[in-house]
Amino acid sequence: MKNLLTFGCSFTAPSGVDPNKSHHHEGSWPKELGNLLNYKVINKGRGGAGNYYIANQVYNTIDTSKYNSTNSIVMVMWSHPSRVDMVVGKNDEHGTADDLEDSFLHSTAHVDYYKIYLQRYHWQEDQYIKTLHHIIGVQEFLINHNIPYLFLTLADIFPYYYQARPAKHHLNSALGPTKTFETRNLKEWRSGIIRAERLEELIRWDNFHFTNSYFGGFDNWVQSQDEETKWTDDGHPTQKMHDLFAKYLYNLKEVRYLLS
Repeated sequence: MKNLLTFGCSFTAPSGVDPNKSHHHEGSWPKELGNLLNYKVINKGRGGAGNYYIANQVYNTIDTSKYNSTNSIVMVMWSHPSRVDMVVGKNDEHGTADDLEDSFLHSTAHVDYYKIYLQRYHWQEDQYIKTLHHIIGVQEFLINHNIPYLFLTLADIFPYYYQARPAKHHLNSALGPTKTFETRNLKEWRSGIIRAERLEELIRWDNFHFTNSYFGGFDNWVQSQDEETKWTDDGHPTQKMHDLFAKYLYNLKEVRYLLS
């Protein structure tokens, strides 16, 4: 049986992580997609994960002596750039990893550790550029090992403020009716574009699938569905949305190409 390896945050994470959470489900979209493909699913999604953690999971999970172009495909659903992950060593003077599930501190789960960091050292552009580095690193890793892959996103994670591609063609609509391009700091905006654009040129955009004409992700796809119950009470897709999203992915030409 061939393998489907998936990586992401809670929108990808397997069921059973915490049955007490309201967004607990019997099986996320990787499980249903694996059933449709008749593939074995190795799902490394984790609730609250940022893109540093997701990239590390790809590197640590994919044993290239076991997974290759003939028996595996990889799908990565990138998370919000604003999320921060940090590795905690067992002998670190600031704390211990013994009580952590995965030896990582996650800004969404360990808020107390991050209060000072988020207040003083967290900038959106910095996190966005780091996310581009993670995407490029995983992209090159998979290409170098000849493993077919498709990148998805949790939502629109490519912000118009720094990101050249959407900014050039829907800038005014992105800023909204009460803001115009002229109200922005032009020097800061242009410097952000240059810093991001050089990295964006290294990304193989054809290996991304966006769920709308811009840069939509799973979140945007769920919002577009004509269903009465789409979200759990804590803002996660319902089981039905996971099942429908898996069928949506199954019929994508990009997925059919991975299987060929």
